[in-house]
Amino acid sequence: MENSSTGAIVEVYDLMRAYELYIVGEQYVGVNQNLLGLPGTQLEQLKEVYSHPQGFAQSSEFLKGHRDWKLTPYHNTAVSAQLVKRLGDRTKGAIASRRAAQLYGLEILAPEIENLKSNTTRFIIVGREFLPQTAGEAADKVSLEVSLDNRPGTLYRLLGYLAENHLNLVKIESRPARGVPWEYIMYLDFEGDFYSPAVQSALDRLRGDAASLRILGAYRKNNG
Repeated sequence: MENSSTGAIVEVYDLMRAYELYIVGEQYVGVNQNLLGLPGTQLEQLKEVYSHPQGFAQSSEFLKGHRDWKLTPYHNTAVSAQLVKRLGDRTKGAIASRRAAQLYGLEILAPEIENLKSNTTRFIIVGREFLPQTAGEAADKVSLEVSLDNRPGTLYRLLGYLAENHLNLVKIESRPARGVPWEYIMYLDFEGDFYSPAVQSALDRLRGDAASLRILGAYRKNNG
């Protein structure tokens, strides 16, 4: 859903909207990026590197020292490593995990090339049903999809409903509304017991003022 150094992975927001899935949990995972190649490959042999765009973005400082390499976006980091193995070409490399190197018999040419050693990715767990309670524990984080009327002060008022109820907004993201030029969908994450009067009051106020509102999920937050 997002990375600590490169921000939101916006395609996921669009997919959540397209498939009407619910967030039922989240997990933070520390991520190391590594430059992989066929066994025996030297850095000076490389001409092309494959990875997911996030792999490139998270390793951008390292890549600045190798501007002659062609950077080719691919489906994800793991299949980038698989592709390099299949091609069997020492001019090809991949940015991926140590696990991918082990799986596909590749060599780590440069370890831990991520820009920040604290590099962490937030993953979401999705389902087809809204599940605001797990193992008897009430959800304490809520994600919303909100569309706004194009009027002055609309976003200000909506955020005010959270503040009035002492709810901590931890994330806000906007995406273009598909098929409606210059209109936007807002994505909000805030902390709070889903069944509490404060959260229910805020949701009631939001529903009354937003053009549309959908609860994407209510789940237990992960503290990383």
